[in-house]
Amino acid sequence: MGKKKSRGKFWKTFKESLSKRRLIAEYYEQNFGSKHDAEFYAQGNQVTYMLLCKDIDQRNQVQALLETNNIKTYYNHRPMFLLDAFKNCQGIPGYKESAMQYFDRVLHIPCRHDLTDSEVEHIMQTTRKALEC
Repeated sequence: MGKKKSRGKFWKTFKESLSKRRLIAEYYEQNFGSKHDAEFYAQGNQVTYMLLCKDIDQRNQVQALLETNNIKTYYNHRPMFLLDAFKNCQGIPGYKESAMQYFDRVLHIPCRHDLTDSEVEHIMQTTRKALEC
């Protein structure tokens, strides 16, 4: 009986977490999104939002300002298909070419369910400011 209750609580919490991540991603999309991955974010499975910058220099400038404002970010140093875990994955046609064109311009910013509304607002405002520089 105890297992059923805890499993039910887990699923409730899980669904709430997904819902919160969807809302955060939608908020980011409304404020500075390119709509390039709107369907991906609608699933709520992400814990970061992939911000597509115009070039590497802008990505580095945005990251520096966010880090200065205590917002942790990261970027991939090479496309996913070059990582050992994905080396045998063919992906969809054109995937590798597309990944090579934009992987180094993507900056991952927080999109976790445990962020407070004020933290989300701080991330959004700081990111918007950084993109304007």
